[in-house]
Amino acid sequence: MRLKTQHIFYAFIISVLLTMLFEYLDVFEFQVLFKPFIILCLYFYYKRLETKKALLYEAGLLFAFISNILFLDRSIPSFLFFGVLCSLGYLTIFIFYILKQTRKRNFLAVLATSTPLLCIAAYQIYLFRDNLESNFWLVILGGFIVCMYCGLSFYTYFLRSSRQTSYLLISGICMFSTAVLFSIEVFFLNSDILRVPVIGSYALLQFSFMKFILEEESEEDALYLEENLQ
Repeated sequence: MRLKTQHIFYAFIISVLLTMLFEYLDVFEFQVLFKPFIILCLYFYYKRLETKKALLYEAGLLFAFISNILFLDRSIPSFLFFGVLCSLGYLTIFIFYILKQTRKRNFLAVLATSTPLLCIAAYQIYLFRDNLESNFWLVILGGFIVCMYCGLSFYTYFLRSSRQTSYLLISGICMFSTAVLFSIEVFFLNSDILRVPVIGSYALLQFSFMKFILEEESEEDALYLEENLQ
C-alpha cells in the first residue's frame, strides 16, 4: 500500500510539472489532459491515507476538479463565471474546516490578519471596475472569501504553531501568492508567463491543505485513543 501511495504522489508531481510545461509551451491539448489530473491524483492519494470519511472535503475536491476544467478556456464567459463559483465553493469548505479546527476563536485577531488582504482585494476590484458588469457581486464575494481563507490560515498558525498548522500556513501563503500573481499577470504584464508559477502555487495550496486535513484526522484519532485508555 505504501508503494502505491508513493506512485500516486509521483503521479501528482509529474502531472503538476507537465501542466506547467505545457502551459509555458501553450499546448492546450495536453493541458486538458494533465491539469484536471492534478486534483484526481490528490483525491486518490487522500483516499489511501484517510482514517475516516470526510465527504465534505471530497466535495471540495470535486469543486476544485470542476473549476480546473472550466478554467482551461477563460475566453468563454460562462466557463469563467462557473469556474469562479466552483473555486469559491471549495474555498468555503476549506474555511469551514479551519473554523472547525480552531477551537479558540478571536475574530478581532482574524480581522487584523485579514485586513491587509482585504486592502489588496479592494485594489483588485478597483482594477476590475471597467469589466465587472454583471459579475460585480461575484468578484466582491470572491475577494472576501480569499481574504478570509488566508487570514484564518495565518491566524490559526500564529495561535497554535504545529506541524498541522504549518501545512495550513503554506496553503494560505500559496493562496495569497496565486491572487497576487494573477493580478500582476492580468493588469500589468498582459502576458501568460505567470500562469506557470500560478499552477505550481495552486498545486501546493491543494496538497498542503490535504496534509492539514490528514493531520487533523490523525490528531482526532490520537485524542480518541487517549480518552478510551483513561
